Amino acid sequence: MSVESEWKVGSTWRMYADGSLMDSGEILESVPQKRLVMSWLNQWKPEFKAEGNSRCVYEIEPTGASAKLTLTHSIERPNSKFIGAVSEGWPMVTSNLKSLLETGDVALVYHRHATKR
Repeated sequence: MSVESEWKVGSTWRMYADGSLMDSGEILESVPQKRLVMSWLNQWKPEFKAEGNSRCVYEIEPTGASAKLTLTHSIERPNSKFIGAVSEGWPMVTSNLKSLLETGDVALVYHRHATKR
């Protein structure tokens, strides 16, 4: 995956896999080293895209010698299939982030291929 953005409020962001646009959105709020809020639109799966924009919030707070990351990904749609899908992916992403920060390497390798249906 590769992500492109200026990471400033109002700027867009785009995530690509193998050159195909997978997800996109806008930076809604940015407080360096504390909070990042993004709108998020899935681009690769029509039924997810049809659900519209979701909201992803990353919050970092110091806890002694370490830090606490809180990630909240939500949408104003009951029983969202997109949120169900990302809820399965986020634990792997955060686990890999922890491994990368602690050891310099990721624990799990995952490849999501762009498929148009």
